Amino acid sequence: MTRPPPLALAYSLAEKLEGLDWAIGGSTLLHRLGLEASPHDLDIVTTVDCFHELDERLFAFLGPGTRPAHASYHSRYFNQYPARDGAVAEVMAGIQVIHKGCLVAWSFSVERIEYHDGLPWMQAPDWLDLYTLFDRSVRVRQIKAYLASARNNPVEPI
Repeated sequence: MTRPPPLALAYSLAEKLEGLDWAIGGSTLLHRLGLEASPHDLDIVTTVDCFHELDERLFAFLGPGTRPAHASYHSRYFNQYPARDGAVAEVMAGIQVIHKGCLVAWSFSVERIEYHDGLPWMQAPDWLDLYTLFDRSVRVRQIKAYLASARNNPVEPI
């Protein structure tokens, strides 16, 4: 089975990011959980303390990151890194979002990282929180349904 480009990128970055606190979320996480056929990008969440080292390592492998402007997202650190195959890694730390008129901070907890197949993954409830803050209602419904199903039928995600 061929890996989608964001997942292939995650595997190529894993060794380069060794020793840093980071985990995969977003549509690539949903792909691992069987909720997304074609992940859009590789969302990486890291700590504020690790961001600069992670940025340096990604710069060496992918080139400079860019920070696009966004009206609602005000994370302390956020960069996009395009790969040659068209995949894009989006790295964020110190996540802050304007949600319902208020600036809301969300903290990444390295203690909640789960490892599967050699990669660090965020947990679905954390992305439920983030997608709620990001006003991504379709994703919120997907994860809620997944979590309800997982409670009733505990199985190892794909």
